[in-house]
Amino acid sequence: MDAPNAVASYVRVLPGAIIGTLYGGGNGDYTYTPDNGEVKISDKQTNEQVGKYPFAEANYPTMADSWLDIKGTVTTSYGGGNAAQVERATTYITADARVETAFGGGNAATVTESATVYVDCNDAGVGVDAKNNVGTLYGGNNIAAMDIVPKVNLLCGNIGTVYGGGNEGDMKGARPFIMDAEYYLNPKAHRLEPLKNFTFKYLDKGD
Repeated sequence: MDAPNAVASYVRVLPGAIIGTLYGGGNGDYTYTPDNGEVKISDKQTNEQVGKYPFAEANYPTMADSWLDIKGTVTTSYGGGNAAQVERATTYITADARVETAFGGGNAATVTESATVYVDCNDAGVGVDAKNNVGTLYGGNNIAAMDIVPKVNLLCGNIGTVYGGGNEGDMKGARPFIMDAEYYLNPKAHRLEPLKNFTFKYLDKGD
């Protein structure tokens, strides 16, 4: 799957690469302290000042779009950032990958507009072996609350545990949404096949 023509962050992890923690977004994990009309920004671990800005410029960092393309080995992946918000986060994991824990959202900061995860076959269209290529998958954030409904698309692969929501953070997405299903499980062929002209809807009571 190709990334859009314009993204704020694109990380491609090729087979053979080994990463401990991977973020599609930024860090932003600093202490922001008001100081005589300005805001002092300090490292949380060392308390060392790293910057000082007027109030209007001292917001937590944000990002429009992040894209992770994972074909290597990752212990923990976040489609979003650590303590920096991302508007739209996409994580694409192929069968070549080995990801122990994957989050469609961020860690201590949320994804605000869309968090999407794909688990697919590799570039040759081949499925996975007996090992799980994803151990545990969360559609949402780790710690931060999420106000949207993440999308988890399981197209191919072996996954140990799947959570549609997050880990510690609340899931507050309450708006009705419509999800177009692209595949269905063919029980005779034991595989996912394209599904056309089918719409699965979640609607509020009374709709």
